[in-house]
Amino acid sequence: MDKLLLKRQILSKTFNSIVDQIVSSNTIIISENKNNITVNGTTIKNRYSLWYIQDTKFNFKKSAIAYAICLNNKQKQLGETIKIYDGSCGKLQEDIIYYNTTIKNSKSNFKRISVLNRLSYTLPRLENARYNLDQSLRQVRID
Repeated sequence: MDKLLLKRQILSKTFNSIVDQIVSSNTIIISENKNNITVNGTTIKNRYSLWYIQDTKFNFKKSAIAYAICLNNKQKQLGETIKIYDGSCGKLQEDIIYYNTTIKNSKSNFKRISVLNRLSYTLPRLENARYNLDQSLRQVRID
């Protein structure tokens, strides 16, 4: 009996040490439900085509997931950079939609030219913000 009890205790300690190593090794666990994504206990909610982590909103799902991973890995600076570029991309995309709609529906030639100038100024800024967001997302480490 004592040998069997001793083997169980040894197996239990071995199992517990393995579980402790797995939990402490910053393993990223991502699970997806209907409108929610959970990254190591951080819940990302989808509401009205935006992704929310607590009160922080993101336009892109991949940005929200990367931000949650940064929070988990204690990479606060990289997470803030992702948040800024994500917000910039969202704002610039909304501006471009507004400019295109204004160009299409405006009857004033002066207004069209003015909005075309704004559009030509905004398109390269959006491309730059997307590139910077992409570079920031590539820096997120998944260990």
